[in-house]
Amino acid sequence: MSLNSDRSSAARLNGSLVNGKIYVFVRNSKTLDKVDFYIDSPRWTDRPPVRTDKKAPFDLAGTKADGTARPYNTAKLADGTHSIRVVMTWANGKTSTRR
Repeated sequence: MSLNSDRSSAARLNGSLVNGKIYVFVRNSKTLDKVDFYIDSPRWTDRPPVRTDKKAPFDLAGTKADGTARPYNTAKLADGTHSIRVVMTWANGKTSTRR
């Protein structure tokens, strides 16, 4: 997560208190084919992702034409604790998740 659209000064979200516009992304990898983003989905297999990104850079809210990230506005969410889960699909077909 970054507070900057160029993804600079990134920090892990774990336990972070955030508000307003944030830039949530998965760092680029040559072997990463797709990233599915889920918000507040304890059983992520039960619902479709809020966004699927199939092209690096992998941004929760999408990427602008100039390559910078689009902001995710946390005001869309009710006050309180929330979770973001990403499911990464690798070139070999395997998946891994991060929360």
